[in-house]
Amino acid sequence: AVRPTALGVYIFAGGFTCGVSDHFDVAAQLEEGNFGAATTRANFPTLPVFTKREEWPSVDRLRELSPDLIYGNPPCAAWSAAGSTKGRGKDRWRTDPRVDFHRNMVKTCLDVSPTVWAFESVTQMLSHGKDLVDGFTETAQDAGYSVTTLLTDGLNHGLAQRRRRAFFVAHKVELDWGDPQPVWKTVGDVLQGVEPWDYPREHENAHRLLPRLKQGGRLRDIFDEEYPPGTKGRPSFILRRLRWDEPSRSIAGNADYIHPLEDRMLAPNELAALCGYPADYQWVGSLHGLYQQVGRAVLPNVASWLAGVVSHGVRRARSEVEPGMYHLDFLKRAEALHKERRVQ
Repeated sequence: AVRPTALGVYIFAGGFTCGVSDHFDVAAQLEEGNFGAATTRANFPTLPVFTKREEWPSVDRLRELSPDLIYGNPPCAAWSAAGSTKGRGKDRWRTDPRVDFHRNMVKTCLDVSPTVWAFESVTQMLSHGKDLVDGFTETAQDAGYSVTTLLTDGLNHGLAQRRRRAFFVAHKVELDWGDPQPVWKTVGDVLQGVEPWDYPREHENAHRLLPRLKQGGRLRDIFDEEYPPGTKGRPSFILRRLRWDEPSRSIAGNADYIHPLEDRMLAPNELAALCGYPADYQWVGSLHGLYQQVGRAVLPNVASWLAGVVSHGVRRARSEVEPGMYHLDFLKRAEALHKERRVQ
């Protein structure tokens, strides 16, 4: 059977493409910059990756590709907890240049008019960015699409990681999202047998405190007990030791994860394993750059689930009667499982 065709926009190191390619032939990746492009090319050597907007194929050329799905992961820092609009005026995003990536993606999708288009962001997009999402919804419905916004967690898709994310999906066919069931998978389940690559060293003042750090503990708390204010090497407030017998917290684009059993940071390939990348996935870049690439992605497991739903909908081709608006929340079950199983 001929596989449906997809087109990626703002995919970086290829995590989203890795999952989508389980169900689609991916025709190209459109980027604005080189971040992650070398890694994508190493893993998908025949995939055209365009890294400058002015070099993107024309709308007519993209239409000729007849993509059934356009998928993307525009930078979400405008909404994320770390770079949040909270406390800086709820309309701050209106002047945040990073939101233009979302607008550019939506414009591309409307111009090319695939059967389905979808992008992922942090969950705050649906709250802090509600006005923007409402605008996208209205525009999509005017163009004949139904819109589904959904919330899900990495635990629902076989990851050993609590990763709450939001998707915006515009679709001209009915989509059956099923009923994803969370699975309890721990850091220990994944890290057993993974040989670490190189990893960064903490400042000596912080490193010598690692033997005292319990699982789940924050290194800065011990540092502040040990040293007077102003001491060099004070760790990031998010630097914690992971728990061996629990899923990881969400893995972002940094190195702030301490091995549960060893007094060191996790290596990039260990974080990649926790993110569900194949063991033979190739990473290209500096040590610091690899950490950024691993976490700034729609992870392969989640991408494959989304692409499977869309592929089924595209093949079945049941048209939406009229443009509707749907919201699905798959977070609650994952939350309940975590509460029930977590080590007290």
